[in-house]
Amino acid sequence: MSMLVLIANGTEGIALDATYCTIGSGSSELYSDDNFSTILNIDTVFGKLSFGMAKFIDLTWDIGFSRCGQAMLAWIAYRVHTAALFRIMETQSVSYELFISLSLSLPSLVCLGSTTKSLFAKLGFRNRLALFWIVLSIIWVALWPTITNAMTGYVAESNTLVKLKTGEGYVDISNITSPSNLAFQVNYLNRTLVSIVLETGPNITLWNYFNQIYRAEDFYEPIYYQDVVAYPVYIFQNQSYNPQMWFNIPENVQCVATGVYQWGFSSSIVFAFTIINFLWFLGTYAVWTLMNRKSELCRKGRRLGQYRAMLDVVECIQEDLGMNICAYSEQELQEELKKKGGIKYYVEYGGDDSSHIGITSAKDKDPLRPRFGETYGQLRIRKSRNLET
Repeated sequence: MSMLVLIANGTEGIALDATYCTIGSGSSELYSDDNFSTILNIDTVFGKLSFGMAKFIDLTWDIGFSRCGQAMLAWIAYRVHTAALFRIMETQSVSYELFISLSLSLPSLVCLGSTTKSLFAKLGFRNRLALFWIVLSIIWVALWPTITNAMTGYVAESNTLVKLKTGEGYVDISNITSPSNLAFQVNYLNRTLVSIVLETGPNITLWNYFNQIYRAEDFYEPIYYQDVVAYPVYIFQNQSYNPQMWFNIPENVQCVATGVYQWGFSSSIVFAFTIINFLWFLGTYAVWTLMNRKSELCRKGRRLGQYRAMLDVVECIQEDLGMNICAYSEQELQEELKKKGGIKYYVEYGGDDSSHIGITSAKDKDPLRPRFGETYGQLRIRKSRNLET
């Protein structure tokens, strides 16, 4: 087997990025598409920054987008979760623990335990499906700042030095990968000729063929043509450098920091984040629309907030344990309330007097059916309120 090298004498060809070490770990370990950890690499960068400025931008992103974004998502999720809780408690009983977790605090990992346990309660398929979405929603809200922080960062820009085959030290990679140094190392079968032929030489047709394929493919892979195999290489100081071999040996490459930093994104994480976030918003909107159509309380204008939930649950606890419960410890309250079973919403009509909406653990209450135009609440405490039509 012989070797023929075709060399460009102009600016044809594709040069390897002169900032080979900029995107990656900043060490001599080269970027590898086969490494799972590379999905975290910051591969889309901007600017020429000092360390302080890069850190400032990263902190601004953390506070402005990650934390504020999580707060916005938590508020949206809370409105949707309480609407779903309304709908479930109109027909089925849930535990005190679930009601308190979802109604008295914004979504967090603390709420995950009680919500997950309720998936195995006898609530019906649709109610459990709503709770399953709440579980997924809580997880996403909790992970939001972690993921949004993981997809950004700052990296130190580095110059790439490549070891010379002559043993005379290292040289900047841009010197080797100049487009004018691009060549094709051609292996012929059953031939003995070894020569150097320029682009303008007798084999210009073959050169143009290889170069056209190489430019179209844009990567360092062998090109097969009949009984010829062509490998793209760079010729520098009469030595050939195969990008797939010489540049991929860690001992042959050094990354030297320049003191300049760049801030940017991990394209892999940004892609995954965009998809998941879109699905979360789509699912949340669907659950919100469904619950507002199906929930009797939501349709008639009653919303569940922290103060409303606090009054409802306190009234129910006093009904179950009595008024004089100040001596109960936290653990004793939990144990006594577990014995009462589940709680659900009910409506009690007062005839000529105002009617009442509340929570009860009683098993003999019918499914909640509030009426339009009915007056609910005590006139002595606040103005009576007619449910909106």
